[in-house]
Amino acid sequence: MLYNHREVRRKAVALPIGSFEDRPEGPAALDTLMAVAAACEASRLCGLVVTPPMSFGYSPMHKRWAGLSRESLTLVVAEVVTSLKKRMGAPRVVIVDGHYGHKDVVRGVAEALGAKYVNVWDVITSKGFAGFEDSLRFEEIAAKEIASDDPTILIEVIRETATLICSLARGA
Repeated sequence: MLYNHREVRRKAVALPIGSFEDRPEGPAALDTLMAVAAACEASRLCGLVVTPPMSFGYSPMHKRWAGLSRESLTLVVAEVVTSLKKRMGAPRVVIVDGHYGHKDVVRGVAEALGAKYVNVWDVITSKGFAGFEDSLRFEEIAAKEIASDDPTILIEVIRETATLICSLARGA
């Protein structure tokens, strides 16, 4: 379920966050796309509300691309989480982060504001893609899967992430 202001007061809300970066393989918005896909799958599984994504993040390795400073990302995420909780009355906010490079920033904001946090790349790492070289290998596989009719690894990552999101949305 995508954003519905009437549902926000009764259901947990997923806030997908990604980035826009220069990848040797795959789409520039891969991190955002994975976060949105996982949040939408979680919505299908457990009925939470999915907000529009935040598509720009903090990525010190990709400074020549559009993005936010560490400070700006902190302020924007804090503002959005606060408005979802206090202004809109969301009982629980789950941040679905699709970008590895700013996870310490976003996780810190989540902890400070009582939001839950999941990072898609933690699931990817659990699949054996640990470290920079492996992450590039995953991006290459993801790019090929996106272009094919058989996105096996991507679907597995999305489903596992969605299961984590639902667990956090229920308060586990």
